[in-house]
Amino acid sequence: MLVIFDIDDVLYDASLLKRVARERAILSMIDSGLPVDFETAMKVLRSIIKEKGEDYSEHFNELLRRLHVKESAKIVAAGVVAYHNAKFAFLEPLPRVVETLVKLRDEGIELGVASIGRAVKDWEKLIRLNLHHLFHRSWVGLRSWEEILIYVSKGVLVTADPSAVDILHGSGIKVIRVMRGNRSFIRTQHPPLKEVKHTCEVLKAIESLTEG
Repeated sequence: MLVIFDIDDVLYDASLLKRVARERAILSMIDSGLPVDFETAMKVLRSIIKEKGEDYSEHFNELLRRLHVKESAKIVAAGVVAYHNAKFAFLEPLPRVVETLVKLRDEGIELGVASIGRAVKDWEKLIRLNLHHLFHRSWVGLRSWEEILIYVSKGVLVTADPSAVDILHGSGIKVIRVMRGNRSFIRTQHPPLKEVKHTCEVLKAIESLTEG
């Protein structure tokens, strides 16, 4: 049996990390001379991220432009440093994730890891989390969940991404949805195989499938 794990909000708390990192970045930029209040800067930053996407490389530069603030390498650098310092501090596996992965391996389950997005960025996460060596197979940096069907015909995907539930519905890949993070409130058209609140609950879910 193949069990594939997504990364964000499954292996680590991506939603918390991003929120804290962005807040600390804005506070640092204000300390370095950004002449606006915290709430205003955060509101504009959120709109930029929503419009440009999380992988856009100039969020803070764009922030200055939209706030009509003169370009300042110092202010941008302050945001970048604070963001990365917070990211590294909070980038750690969720409780019992390592235990869950090791137990599944010990029970003869083949483990995979997959993600949608930039491959180098997501491999950096896996390596910093020190989880990369626990997976037998990988599909990191997919363009969409539909693409994984090119490589895998059946198995179970563990993800916090609600879009995977509907995209993979009717395929040989069943979805266990982890109900945490910024996307947990989004409803899906089709029900997942199972919903869990924490990744460590996947162990029992998989054991019930193998027993059946």
